[in-house]
Amino acid sequence: MRVEHQTGASFLAQGHSSASHLDLEGADDQGIRLDGATRVALMNRLNRRPTEAPAPQAVPTHKATPSNYGTPKSSSPTCYIILKNMFDPSEADEDPEVFDDVKEAVTEECAKFGTVEDIFTDKKSPDGLVYLKLDTVKAAEQTKSLLDGRWYAGKMVSVNYLTPDTYKSKRPT
Repeated sequence: MRVEHQTGASFLAQGHSSASHLDLEGADDQGIRLDGATRVALMNRLNRRPTEAPAPQAVPTHKATPSNYGTPKSSSPTCYIILKNMFDPSEADEDPEVFDDVKEAVTEECAKFGTVEDIFTDKKSPDGLVYLKLDTVKAAEQTKSLLDGRWYAGKMVSVNYLTPDTYKSKRPT
């Protein structure tokens, strides 16, 4: 058996007008390696959909990260932190105590490192934001280390430090 690597682009360059002409019976001895366009066409063919491959789309290089959710962050550790993805505001329709439950769970986790001096939720935020003020920067660092990247209620939690001014500006009056 002869095995060769062939990209989808080179397959198409050999005179095949589109991936709809992909010869699956002959693929075993040709060793075809598919690119994105021919892979989509193959999957469509296997699903008995039209085999017209969509135009290639740019792959976003921007990855959603904790620093991308709209609140100014502190570049250095502070005792003020923000947690993202702690709840879905629509959950409050079914469980009005969801915000209190989240605050209780966060306070319990943070108590391992220090005292939570203040905590509040942004009840309208689609990002499930919880704001915390801890008693020391060290407690905030340990909290960030514990919770950042951890899963809570089916979502990955993101943690960032806030400046005191940002924290105070977000605090409901």
